Amino acid sequence: MSTNEVMVFFYGLFMDESLLASKGVHPTDPTIGYVDGFGLHIGERATLLPEANSRAYGVLMKIASEDAAALYSEQSVADYVAEAVVVTLPGDIQVSAVCYNLPEAKLVGTNPEYAAALLALATRLGLPDSYLGQIRKVVLPIVNTEIKKGEILFSIRHKNHSFDIPSPISGKVTLVNMEHIEHPEWIVAKPFELSWMVCLEPSNLSDELQTLRIGEGTIKWYQEEIEKYDRIINELSKEKLKTSESKDLMLKDQNDEEIWKKFSKSFFHT
Repeated sequence: MSTNEVMVFFYGLFMDESLLASKGVHPTDPTIGYVDGFGLHIGERATLLPEANSRAYGVLMKIASEDAAALYSEQSVADYVAEAVVVTLPGDIQVSAVCYNLPEAKLVGTNPEYAAALLALATRLGLPDSYLGQIRKVVLPIVNTEIKKGEILFSIRHKNHSFDIPSPISGKVTLVNMEHIEHPEWIVAKPFELSWMVCLEPSNLSDELQTLRIGEGTIKWYQEEIEKYDRIINELSKEKLKTSESKDLMLKDQNDEEIWKKFSKSFFHT
């Protein structure tokens, strides 16, 4: 490697060589590897943060030093800071490299679109299924993020589909259930015991409390939701099923975008 080249470990969308090429960067020797002691976190942008017993996968590439400087001078990634890491490659070969990370204090918000794009890219690159699961299933907000009522609070993914859950109130995120990253099955296994997602410190509760469903009104709302569910299923059954297939089978058709979009809009954006 010449003196004007640097080994860079990419873990986000810059793992895509075609994206780099579109920016005038032409890497060589791309190799999938991982760094230990770092965990992937996705807010509005992605970063690796020090995290014991964690492993982050990505692609090690050789690029010109001036290209690396130019790449991270763009406004969208100008806050990223170069950090020395040791990348483990196939055959347990370890290579010193540079990794550009966003400081934790600047990691805010959520970005389901970014997470979906990263999942698609990581899948195409053949990253381990266990790692894909960290991206695929649950996207939680960052602690101390300010959320307004109706904004996306967290997202749940199933295969190629994503349900974005809006926040019922405005406030600051004070706690997130990070165990859902490793155990998303808890969401359906014990929904009232283990599947809490986020704790919010309200910022406008006096005005927004009246919009929440509390007490007897909740029973009526549950019944209305059940009736709406049955109505949508019946409508979609008439539209989509021309055979004697059951309603449940239709919901198992993961390729029917129209069905998933309708359910998402009906139950998670009202």
